Amino acid sequence: MYFCRIDIVEAYYLFFLEYHEGIGDEKYRRMCRLKANKKMWYVSPLIDYDYLSQNGKEIYDNLVAKELSK
Repeated sequence: MYFCRIDIVEAYYLFFLEYHEGIGDEKYRRMCRLKANKKMWYVSPLIDYDYLSQNGKEIYDNLVAKELSK
Protein backbone atom coordinates (compact mmCIF):
# COMPACT_ATOMS: atom_id res chain seq x y z
CA MET A 1 0.00 0.00 0.00
CA TYR A 2 1.17 3.52 -0.72
CA PHE A 3 -0.26 7.01 -0.33
CA CYS A 4 -2.42 8.10 -3.23
CA ARG A 5 -5.21 10.51 -2.41
CA ILE A 6 -7.45 9.27 -5.23
CA ASP A 7 -7.12 5.63 -4.15
CA ILE A 8 -7.84 6.54 -0.54
CA VAL A 9 -10.91 8.64 -1.34
CA GLU A 10 -12.34 6.05 -3.72
CA ALA A 11 -11.77 3.17 -1.28
CA TYR A 12 -13.30 5.05 1.65
CA TYR A 13 -16.23 6.25 -0.45
CA LEU A 14 -17.03 2.70 -1.61
CA PHE A 15 -16.64 1.40 1.94
CA PHE A 16 -19.02 4.04 3.34
CA LEU A 17 -21.45 3.40 0.48
CA GLU A 18 -21.59 -0.33 1.13
CA TYR A 19 -21.38 -0.41 4.93
CA HIS A 20 -23.42 2.54 6.19
CA GLU A 21 -26.41 1.66 8.35
CA GLY A 22 -28.77 4.39 7.28
CA ILE A 23 -29.15 8.13 7.28
CA GLY A 24 -28.21 8.56 10.96
CA ASP A 25 -24.99 6.58 10.69
CA GLU A 26 -21.58 8.27 10.83
CA LYS A 27 -20.46 6.35 7.72
CA TYR A 28 -23.41 7.78 5.80
CA ARG A 29 -22.54 11.33 6.88
CA ARG A 30 -18.90 10.85 5.89
CA MET A 31 -19.94 9.45 2.51
CA CYS A 32 -22.16 12.48 1.91
CA ARG A 33 -19.35 14.87 2.88
CA LEU A 34 -17.02 13.19 0.40
CA LYS A 35 -19.68 13.32 -2.30
CA ALA A 36 -20.48 17.01 -1.63
CA ASN A 37 -16.84 18.12 -1.66
CA LYS A 38 -16.29 19.75 -5.03
CA LYS A 39 -12.58 18.91 -4.89
CA MET A 40 -13.50 15.22 -5.03
CA TRP A 41 -14.90 15.39 -8.58
CA TYR A 42 -12.90 12.32 -9.58
CA VAL A 43 -14.99 9.82 -7.56
CA SER A 44 -17.08 7.98 -10.11
CA PRO A 45 -20.80 7.63 -9.33
CA LEU A 46 -20.57 4.11 -10.79
CA ILE A 47 -17.77 3.04 -8.46
CA ASP A 48 -17.49 -0.60 -7.48
CA TYR A 49 -14.73 -2.92 -6.28
CA ASP A 50 -13.55 -3.76 -9.80
CA TYR A 51 -13.16 -0.05 -10.56
CA LEU A 52 -10.58 0.42 -7.77
CA SER A 53 -6.87 0.28 -8.47
CA GLN A 54 -4.84 -2.48 -6.81
CA ASN A 55 -3.82 -0.02 -4.09
CA GLY A 56 -7.45 1.07 -3.66
CA LYS A 57 -8.51 -2.57 -3.30
CA GLU A 58 -5.93 -3.10 -0.54
CA ILE A 59 -7.18 -0.01 1.31
CA TYR A 60 -10.80 -1.13 0.91
CA ASP A 61 -10.02 -4.69 2.03
CA ASN A 62 -8.32 -3.35 5.17
CA LEU A 63 -11.36 -1.20 5.97
CA VAL A 64 -13.71 -4.18 5.51
CA ALA A 65 -11.52 -6.46 7.64
CA LYS A 66 -11.47 -3.84 10.39
CA GLU A 67 -15.26 -3.43 10.18
CA LEU A 68 -15.93 -7.18 10.30
CA SER A 69 -13.62 -7.69 13.27
CA LYS A 70 -15.76 -5.40 15.47
